[in-house]
Amino acid sequence: MALGTLVAAALLDFRSVVGILAAGVVAVPVQVAAFAVLVRARAGGSGFLVAWVGGTLARLAAVGLGGWALVALLDLPPLPTLLGLAGFFFVMLVMETHFLGRGETRGP
Repeated sequence: MALGTLVAAALLDFRSVVGILAAGVVAVPVQVAAFAVLVRARAGGSGFLVAWVGGTLARLAAVGLGGWALVALLDLPPLPTLLGLAGFFFVMLVMETHFLGRGETRGP
C-alpha cells in the first residue's frame, strides 16, 4: 500500500495525493475493525458468516459515506479519492485472506 501511495505521489498533483491519503485514513480503521470482528468470530465458530457479511457492509458503507464526505465536505478530487478508497479496501481485503489462513484449521 505504501508503494502504491508513493507512486501516486510521484505521478499526481498535490490535491489528488491528499485525496488518496484521506481515503487511507478512512479505510484503515474500518478494515482493522472489520478484520478484528472476523478473527474473533472465527475463534468462536458459528458467527463467521455474520461477521463476514457485516464487515462487507461496513466497507460498502465506508466507500459510500466516506467517499461522499471526503469529496463533498472536504472538496477533494473525486476520482483519485474514490479510487484510493476502493483500492485500499481491495488490497487490505486480499491481505486479510492471507492472515486468516495463518491460524489453525478446525475440522467439522
